[in-house]
Amino acid sequence: MDAKNIAAKLIKKYKTNDPFLLAENVGILVNYEQLLPETLGFFSNKFRIKIIHINDSIHYELAKFVCAHELGHALMHPHVNTPFLFNNTFLSVAKIEREANIFGVELIIPDAELNDIDDCTVGNLSRIYSVPEDIIRLKFL
Repeated sequence: MDAKNIAAKLIKKYKTNDPFLLAENVGILVNYEQLLPETLGFFSNKFRIKIIHINDSIHYELAKFVCAHELGHALMHPHVNTPFLFNNTFLSVAKIEREANIFGVELIIPDAELNDIDDCTVGNLSRIYSVPEDIIRLKFL
């Protein structure tokens, strides 16, 4: 199943697209932490404890997307060792990051919300949802 369908089913099941509420509903903790400035967040799954770690220095709207992205990893790649993949094959990391980005943008901006927006350009959606334009473009692929 692809990232868009997983996001849509999650929204339908829990009747929300709020990644913080969805993480809670599926039993994933969300922690705000002091991380390196270039690290927005990451997902960990150790000893059956699933945690989304979010940089405590980023603004709420970006944290919302980071949570959605990491929730995508939690649901689609729960046991992937990203450092191992990164050190051995860049393609695998790129693929799972792209899937998590697609999941995140589909969760934050479901198709139904686009019907309520007059100007659905990449730039306008980026401003409304505080999601980088490169990520918004994935919505239209």
